Amino acid sequence: MTNYNKLFEPITLGNGVQVRNRFMLAPMCDDSADHGQVINQQVTYMEPRANYVGIADTGYAYVNDSGIQVDGQLSAAHDSDIPGLTKLAKVMKKGGAKAILQLSHAGRDSGASNANGERVYAPSKMDFPWLNYEVDEMTEADIEQVISDFKTATHRAIKAGFDGIEIHNCNHDLLQQFFSAISNHRTDQWGGSLEKRMAFPLAVQKAVKEAITESGKHDFIFGWRCLLYTSPSPRDRSLS
Repeated sequence: MTNYNKLFEPITLGNGVQVRNRFMLAPMCDDSADHGQVINQQVTYMEPRANYVGIADTGYAYVNDSGIQVDGQLSAAHDSDIPGLTKLAKVMKKGGAKAILQLSHAGRDSGASNANGERVYAPSKMDFPWLNYEVDEMTEADIEQVISDFKTATHRAIKAGFDGIEIHNCNHDLLQQFFSAISNHRTDQWGGSLEKRMAFPLAVQKAVKEAITESGKHDFIFGWRCLLYTSPSPRDRSLS
């Protein structure tokens, strides 16, 4: 008979933070925010779901207005988002869970940003058959801005009272688009070899770590949600 008792035991993370059990509320994307702002229904929804887990994760929160995948997505792109995020973090922590804010940028899949009149960009300019809008190739300035936006969003998460952040690096988001040789055709420092395709995600990682160090919160949790395709996904296969 399988013994599940260990799931209920505390676990200590790499930074020394102890989590009360091994259960984690996955980042559930309810897509009901009001132009990125937390609404009361989201707070009500989250409270009972975070009550008994060791770690509770929000759904994806975009770090700038060019990275919004769908309407109703959470925002960590503006200082005005902090009060709502503070309410969400407070209720997530109420029962003893560690509250994590997931940060993301959808890159080429930022359909909501396009609908809002924002410029949408990706590592390389190419034809994406499933999109009905133009996608620009990112300039060096674009890349540096997004790196900075992840860092600033981390500072906002800290100000809002979250115990940590998780970087969304899967499901065709911008960081995954840089990693993929199918969607990244750049010949500069951000593309080409595996090492160069990894440069952008690693730069984001470095910037987030700097934000944590600058905050003085050495117990702040830093997570990374990652999916590495060993072969082209059905969507990316259409590009080859």
